[in-house]
Amino acid sequence: MNKAKTYFWIDILMLIFFIIVAISGIAIFTDIKYRDLRYIHNYSGLVLIIIMTIHFLLHLKWISSIGKSMFKK
Repeated sequence: MNKAKTYFWIDILMLIFFIIVAISGIAIFTDIKYRDLRYIHNYSGLVLIIIMTIHFLLHLKWISSIGKSMFKK
């Protein structure tokens, strides 16, 4: 799989888990009673953090070069 496809699927996974965390968070905030809602919210949040870490690590070279060019001027 090339880099563009990898980045695409990482971004899609991040979007899916962000939506799950957001919807479950709103449901918890509005006090909707569902037994497993907090587990869904917590575990989806953990998966999102892991995917975001992978996303960050995949883009580390780009982030580094942007940082260097910003502080170079």
